[in-house]
Amino acid sequence: MLDKCIAELNTHTPLTKGHAFDAAVSTLVVFGVAGELGMKMAKGPASLRMHLIDALYGLDEATLQSHVNITSSS
Repeated sequence: MLDKCIAELNTHTPLTKGHAFDAAVSTLVVFGVAGELGMKMAKGPASLRMHLIDALYGLDEATLQSHVNITSSS
C-alpha cells in the first residue's frame, strides 16, 4: 500500500511531481500521522489496519500540520 501511495504522489501531485525523495518523505509523514491516529482507536492488530485506512481517508491538512514536526536536515 505504501509503495503505491509514494508512486501516486511522485506522478500526480504538483508539489512532488518528479521529486521521488520528496514524494517518499511526504508519504511516510502522512502514513506516520495516520498510524498514530489509528493506533489511538485500535484494540488490536486487525482493527489497527481498519483504523489506519479510516485515518488516511479522513486526514485533513489541519490535522496533518498539528501532528507533524519536521526540521530541515540541511
